[in-house]
Amino acid sequence: APEAWRSLVDDIRRVPADAVVFNFECCSGCGDHAFPGDPEHTHGRRRCCQRHRGPSTEHVPGVASPTMAFIGFAMHGGYTVMCSDFSLKSLIYEWSEEHLGPNPFVKLGQCNQQFCLEFDLADLQNDEVPQQLQVLGELCADQGKAVVAAQRGTIVDTVDPNRQRTELYDVKVLTVVTDHASVDSGRWTDDMKCRVGCGGKQKIGTA
Repeated sequence: APEAWRSLVDDIRRVPADAVVFNFECCSGCGDHAFPGDPEHTHGRRRCCQRHRGPSTEHVPGVASPTMAFIGFAMHGGYTVMCSDFSLKSLIYEWSEEHLGPNPFVKLGQCNQQFCLEFDLADLQNDEVPQQLQVLGELCADQGKAVVAAQRGTIVDTVDPNRQRTELYDVKVLTVVTDHASVDSGRWTDDMKCRVGCGGKQKIGTA
């Protein structure tokens, strides 16, 4: 309801932006379709998707959902927004250039069981880095990598090397996945991978 949204926005504006994280948690309600919470929007997206013969992640023209409008509002206000795994699938599917600018993310495939996450420790030792990654850096500082469990259907994604540049945001990759125990679907070439670190310590992988 509009009144509920106005109340939420008023509450958010009372809190410093650097003290708030909006975490769209990975859950079964998200995936290669719209975010849950707007039945009419979700139904319309699925109906359009059924008529279209391309991949489900291809952009479907239409009115942006309340979720996209809210994410745009939060980011333009300087708040942190997190989407991971299944919720990242929904973000890529629903992406609104009107609210977020050009989409830099590309879904490459899916994996399961586990994957190896590598990073440059110096990149994670920054107050602007999400707390989860700062802690990861502290726990795995000696190796610069961590093996992470993955449920079936976990997204394998990257940052589009040919993405449209924009003044609306900057892109910085903090971690890369250098190995997947099992890939359910998808293939990709080295030119689609991301890089962290520099010189002999550079690490290359999917995002």
